[in-house]
Amino acid sequence: MRPPDPMQPADPMQPADPMRPADPMQPADPMRPADPMQPTDPMRPADPLQPPDPMRPTDRVPAWAWAALPGRHHMLEPMRSLEPILKSNDLRGAVPGQWGPEEAQALGWAVAQAFRDAKALAVGHDMRVSGPALAEALTAGALQAGLDVVQLGRISTDTMYYASGALGLPGAMLTASHNPAGDNGLKLMRPGAKPVSRETGLREVVRAAERYGNGEGRGTASGEGTAASANAGMHDAASASTGIHDAAASVAAAAHDAASSADDAAHGAGVSVGAAAAHDAASSAGAADGAAASVGAAADGAAWCADDAADGAGASVGAAADGAAQRTGVGVFDAAGGAGAAANAAANGAVGGAASVGAGGVVGSAAAGARAERRRTGAVSGMDVLPDFARFLRRAVDLTGIRPLRVAIDAGNGMGGVVADAALGDGVGLGELPVELVRLYFEPDGTFPNHPANPLEPANLADLQRAVVESRADLGVAFDGDADRCFVVDERGEPVAASVIGVLIALREVERERAAGRDPVVVRNAITSQVLPELLEAAGARTVRTRVGHGIIKPAMAELDAVFGAEHSGHFYFRDFFYADSGILTAMHVLAALGSQGLPLSELAEIYTPYAASGELNFRVADPVASIQKVQLAYADDAAQGTVMLDSLDGLTVNHWSNPPRWWANVRPSNTEALLRLNVEAEDRDVMIKVRDGIAGLVGEALSGEGPGIR
Repeated sequence: MRPPDPMQPADPMQPADPMRPADPMQPADPMRPADPMQPTDPMRPADPLQPPDPMRPTDRVPAWAWAALPGRHHMLEPMRSLEPILKSNDLRGAVPGQWGPEEAQALGWAVAQAFRDAKALAVGHDMRVSGPALAEALTAGALQAGLDVVQLGRISTDTMYYASGALGLPGAMLTASHNPAGDNGLKLMRPGAKPVSRETGLREVVRAAERYGNGEGRGTASGEGTAASANAGMHDAASASTGIHDAAASVAAAAHDAASSADDAAHGAGVSVGAAAAHDAASSAGAADGAAASVGAAADGAAWCADDAADGAGASVGAAADGAAQRTGVGVFDAAGGAGAAANAAANGAVGGAASVGAGGVVGSAAAGARAERRRTGAVSGMDVLPDFARFLRRAVDLTGIRPLRVAIDAGNGMGGVVADAALGDGVGLGELPVELVRLYFEPDGTFPNHPANPLEPANLADLQRAVVESRADLGVAFDGDADRCFVVDERGEPVAASVIGVLIALREVERERAAGRDPVVVRNAITSQVLPELLEAAGARTVRTRVGHGIIKPAMAELDAVFGAEHSGHFYFRDFFYADSGILTAMHVLAALGSQGLPLSELAEIYTPYAASGELNFRVADPVASIQKVQLAYADDAAQGTVMLDSLDGLTVNHWSNPPRWWANVRPSNTEALLRLNVEAEDRDVMIKVRDGIAGLVGEALSGEGPGIR
């Protein structure tokens, strides 16, 4: 046996080799607990069937990527379930109460499997305190699975959309939007900013992450092939050569120091080692005269390969019988038909080796013969996309010719201040616009020291309303935490309904489409005002009604080639922005609409507000489905008589618009919180209040009063 290299420092994350003398110069790690699962028999070699610990760093993953990760030395406890934080369009939950870096790394690994054919994964986070650690952990998981990562740093969600669309990369954005400071979440997108919802892949990513976190498939680099598991004969072959098993092979569980017990080059053989991953594996020990071991592994179609050699030379990883070799960091082997021994020698980094020793075995997939897929550990890079995003925004909405406007902006210590400075100010050196900014809480701070970054709650608009009046601004804009939506108040400090903002922007986009000779289509969710379809259809557009949620609206827009999409919640979607929503792009369209004519915003809003609306009221109920059924039962007789129409496109809508007095009401469960939401609109305020209070009495007491959308 080769003695340990005195110049090679011991890996503190690597289990001690009982056959290898301890390094007297290496102090014991006092922070590392003894592994109760580690055998203490000094004559027993390392177990080649022990899957590598995915939480242990290797020499191929940068040290920074592991700094925030907790130790999970042998996965003694299962990872927490991600099911409680799985929402319709993203993941959201308390950190560290419901998830943390451990789960983030598992998600990073699973995301890399889902996007394994992508060039790289873009990773970003907002200003939340837990964001950097979660981003580093998610990055580490993706790197470990072999996918390159482009780190975008602290960004807004719409900046991530721009990066995904402009760079053609899948994206992983760590944000909980308007949720409380202690929450964080994960929003995924395919290349081109295409959403990943629970129905279109998010559930499968969560399940893959949970399997990984609980020890299934650890070490898999490509995510291919779960059908290839080693048969019993492979398992039996692990001790084929009597008396040599204990002396010839010392197999490490992680990709480091795996070949230290190979005979040296004088015997003409090196070591090809694949450590097992999860299910069955095989190891065959070679002959006494310097034969080396080739160990094939199969679990979810993968195995870990590690390299090391005398004098720092890299080992050759054997992939097929008769001495074929590949130089790799993490190898993938689907093994179904049995495995023999195939080894090449390596010295001083040579790939071709001195000898090929083995007994004609085959490492192959169930469907095809011998096969080994090369896979490396991913690489990481960084990129600042904000300047390009700001240039894109200025091209999308030309504000150079508008009348001078003063706008108060409340960023709520979220990401809105960063993008507003870049696009409307001179934050990235693009020059000044005829827009004067009155800045409130522009410094990103995930503790939200001034007020929550949730403009949907009226109390969180109070500072902006006061600032607009005191500064005599033409309007005010409030962003949520990740700045993918905005809310507007007029020059009096009065909230402007989201449907009015939708009409202002949609009319601009419809006019542009018609000027280009195209038939405009606008998508709206089920709860926008009736004025939106009435005015847009009068302007020559077709409107299509959908459910709430970006995972619904974006695909619908893409299918219809819709130029614009509007939600009552302040999300607005633009075909020419990859069908994605953007708070700053919405604000710039409002500035353009206001600044291109002479009326104040309050008068424009009044023109587009012919009806009375409740705004969104929220109810905490024990059983949302039962509450909705109460409302349905209350209007069942009217529906049978044809005086109202009931539809279940999104929750339950009771529509009385075809008969006087005209009104509609919608009650639906929240996609992101444990709430039931109520919206009512009517042709006059008295009817609206009567319908609103009647339905509220059926479902329970509202948690919040009239929201900013009431009119």
